Amino acid sequence: RVAVIFFGLARGLDSTLPSIRRHVFETNRAAGIELRVFASLNLVEQIDNPRAGEQAAIDPRDALRLGADAYLLTRQEEQGIAKLLALAQQQPDAYGHGWSSTRNLLHQLRSLQRGWRLAQLPGEGPFDLFLFLRPDLAYAVPIALAELGPRLAAAPSLLVPPWHCFYGLNDRFSLAEPACWSVKRS
Repeated sequence: RVAVIFFGLARGLDSTLPSIRRHVFETNRAAGIELRVFASLNLVEQIDNPRAGEQAAIDPRDALRLGADAYLLTRQEEQGIAKLLALAQQQPDAYGHGWSSTRNLLHQLRSLQRGWRLAQLPGEGPFDLFLFLRPDLAYAVPIALAELGPRLAAAPSLLVPPWHCFYGLNDRFSLAEPACWSVKRS
């Protein structure tokens, strides 16, 4: 059993949803893998990302097109990240654009955290694997969980793709086995 947890923003689904259906859902269901799909998404009506030059309107109803088994849709508001943003602002603004990228990252991390909690609700688990995906990405090749799962035999393990790694990190998607997320943190 695999928990698929969508996080972040549901934008551009006209171009990303066909690849998600084909390379995530169809590939794995055809291999006999049971998927339980969760969508913990931030709702916004406008994207404004100066660093990427992206400005676009978003229909918040697009989030429902993912066909998830459970949804947690949360309006993206500054008050939810205020304390963490204040801590980040004690350092220089790396991109010099009013902390926009930092805000976006903090909102995305909150969405990821809520998605994890959604998959942990009573009656949902246990799961053998957790696949964390952004719905705004087109997946060019199948994410074959039957092949990737055995690579997580060493506990706790986390797989991230080797592309788009910035300073060793990749916020696009990851695959984890349960011990990776259940480690107690102090």
